[in-house]
Amino acid sequence: MLLNFYKRLEITGRETVWPINPTRNFFKNFSKNVPKGTTVVFEPAEGVIPDIVIYWIEKNDIAIDIIAQYINSFGKALWLVLQKGSFASIETAVAKKGEELGFRVSKTADFTLTEIGVKIVKR
Repeated sequence: MLLNFYKRLEITGRETVWPINPTRNFFKNFSKNVPKGTTVVFEPAEGVIPDIVIYWIEKNDIAIDIIAQYINSFGKALWLVLQKGSFASIETAVAKKGEELGFRVSKTADFTLTEIGVKIVKR
């Protein structure tokens, strides 16, 4: 099951991953089970661009602002993790703004029973 999860996130063991605002339980499991060879950073060093950024949206965060802030902070993908109920409204707003900022929504993946991840990639 976990291997499928990492495969959906495209974490194969050669990437640098930067989790931002992760839930405690998720991070504990993530850091224990991430494929060997994966580097997990808490704050990238100057000039280092992580392959994958995973950002847990908090209640008052605005998805478009987060994307605009982190659009140049990843190499392969930015995953936004949010409550499943708020996905539909965010997806529409993100898709509209994507044309303007040069990104698109690529796919989704379940993170937990109540959370979904939305993959953002550069055009």
